Amino acid sequence: MRKSGLASIAAASVLVLSSLAMSSGAFAADSSSETESSTKDGLTLGGGWYVSGSAGLAYLENSTSKSGASHFDASGDNPGFDVTGAVGKQLSNGFRLEEELGYHQINLDHVTTYGGGQGSGTAGGDMSALSLMTNGYYDFDTGGPIKPFVGAGIGFARVGMNDVTVRGQPLVDDSDVDFAYQGMAGVGYQLTPHGTLYTQYRYFAVNDPTFNAAGGGQVHSEMATHNIEIGYRLTF
Repeated sequence: MRKSGLASIAAASVLVLSSLAMSSGAFAADSSSETESSTKDGLTLGGGWYVSGSAGLAYLENSTSKSGASHFDASGDNPGFDVTGAVGKQLSNGFRLEEELGYHQINLDHVTTYGGGQGSGTAGGDMSALSLMTNGYYDFDTGGPIKPFVGAGIGFARVGMNDVTVRGQPLVDDSDVDFAYQGMAGVGYQLTPHGTLYTQYRYFAVNDPTFNAAGGGQVHSEMATHNIEIGYRLTF
């Protein structure tokens, strides 16, 4: 996803988070709905603080980096991993708002270069991202323990191209902090009135991180991952 996709996701994320913020303010005026969890058939419908954690597989989109007149594509043939932890507030209208800390890492397997005389071949090193995101979710109430959900988030990430080499030659070993965004969709199964097991798909991307190249100059890069995760959410 390039700049047009970034604009679309960022705009959607802002709209979601704005709606959540207004909903939160409205529900703050009604203390009973904010302090007590409503239940149906013994299942929690909302109204509580929660903590959650997830882990899963991370697949790197082919990453294109540009440095002057040359550029190179880096790919990870095998999946990496990601882990997240979050603290959030579950509202009584199906919305959730949370702060999330996440980490993604994928080993690089191959680099194809165009110009610059670097050559192409087997890669070494990895790409990683340590992210802090503000997420908004909506849980669809099905009247039972199974609840599909969608979400979006914006924030910042420290992206690293760590000890990246091509055919044993140093290419990039640097990091940068830049704007990040993501979209999520999944389904949860409420095991207890306060505990939900869930699985989700996450698209995570960082906008134009810039690195210092091993041979001098700067590298303008990108990072986007497709993630399949399983997690658990505990509501208080």
